[in-house]
Amino acid sequence: MKISSLLQETLNRHGAQALQLLQTYWIELTSHGDIPLWSDVNPGAIQDALEYAFLAERLGCRDARLRIAGGGVQRMFGPDVIGKRLSRALHPVARLRLYFAFETCVHQRTPCDIDLNCAEPFAPHRGHARLVIYPLRDADGSVSHFLGAVTETEASPRSGASYRISDVRHTNRQIKAPALRLVINNT
Repeated sequence: MKISSLLQETLNRHGAQALQLLQTYWIELTSHGDIPLWSDVNPGAIQDALEYAFLAERLGCRDARLRIAGGGVQRMFGPDVIGKRLSRALHPVARLRLYFAFETCVHQRTPCDIDLNCAEPFAPHRGHARLVIYPLRDADGSVSHFLGAVTETEASPRSGASYRISDVRHTNRQIKAPALRLVINNT
């Protein structure tokens, strides 16, 4: 029998709702046919998810630097995570898989859903988390930023614990830039 605290259950539920809110918000922003502009992200529209959310700036096509991160992100990856590469928050073994996940996210312009496991070898219990990454574009149309969130599904043994990737999923929904259509009416 597994016993967990009511507080942890509440945090898990709130985290799951935050991930759902972020997904819904990103899909709404793509309704015009392309991935959203990073400047169109409105924190007020996702205020219930801000605790778990982050905004990251793309570095090459395989990594990103965290620019803004909620308290939940800082609790998981450490208080000094802002300004650092997202890959540095993961165990070195996991970084290659993260690089490939970012590369797919950039080239296919599709969100990425990553399952994480705590890499602490002698922890009394293993922490589990879920990381989602949504591509955002700049005015030129290229992916320049990422909107994301991370939430624990089972608490890690300590703040700033190292994580490994257990699974990476990309959605089938690929967002492409809309094609230009010229309509001429000579009447």
